[in-house]
Amino acid sequence: MKIEFSAKDAKIHPNSDILLVAQWFVEKAEMSHKKIQKLCFYAEVWSLLELGKDIVPEIRFEAWVHGPVCPKLYDELKKFGWRDIMIAEEFKSLVKKDLDKNLSGDQKRILQFVWDAYGDLTADELESLTHKEDPWKNARKGLRMFDSSQNEITSDAIIKYYSEKYAEFI
Repeated sequence: MKIEFSAKDAKIHPNSDILLVAQWFVEKAEMSHKKIQKLCFYAEVWSLLELGKDIVPEIRFEAWVHGPVCPKLYDELKKFGWRDIMIAEEFKSLVKKDLDKNLSGDQKRILQFVWDAYGDLTADELESLTHKEDPWKNARKGLRMFDSSQNEITSDAIIKYYSEKYAEFI
């Protein structure tokens, strides 16, 4: 499943943020906070690989116990706890307009690719996948299984690992 982009012309909407990325996924299906976090992480992975840029400005992922987490997104969604998050029917058209206005075509293509590749996986399957991959594992080096962490999963670590792992896609 190859996606075609021209990295030199890649566009990231300046008003986009991680909450819009999360809304894009929730617009597809209701899901847990944990699943949203992992899908957003893979959106960052593929944006870095394909566009050479972060999926949104000023994004940061940390190596938390249950996998990569964007603290800004966590702060916004923690109120939902373990319940699935959904967009109420009466707000779907407003959310769609907001997404169309504040996400570029390149961002939407990355998000669609991530949804097609990972959307059928459960939150636990996505967590397990990230736990097998070096960027999360290396950022947690020296920590015990349930130790909290604010260690960053850097763009360089993401690019190095995933560009080697997914060379057939890029």
